[in-house]
Amino acid sequence: MKLNRILFFNLGIILFTQLLLFSPVNAFAQEQRRGYEVGYKIEDGDTVYQIRIRDTYLFNWPDSKRRGREWREFSRLVYNFRMAYPYALMAKEKVLVADSVLASRKFTSKGREKF
Repeated sequence: MKLNRILFFNLGIILFTQLLLFSPVNAFAQEQRRGYEVGYKIEDGDTVYQIRIRDTYLFNWPDSKRRGREWREFSRLVYNFRMAYPYALMAKEKVLVADSVLASRKFTSKGREKF
């Protein structure tokens, strides 16, 4: 019985040391990389980096359509939207919080109206 314990103990130590010796070193300390890799090509002695950029679309109205009532209405609509949209996002968050509170707590009908 005592011999089996010693044998298993020694076998465990041997397996553990082999695991430490033959395991790859970088498994214990992983390198933290920042950014991303970029491809490059050498042309006439110059290094040219090749980066993929997302497509960008530019919409432009012709000068002939930038006059008149329709253009004024459209530009006013865009202006009003830009002014009101941040407040709409804040209101959306408030409504979501209020809905989650109403769903999580058991209110009476009077308490729900009060809330």
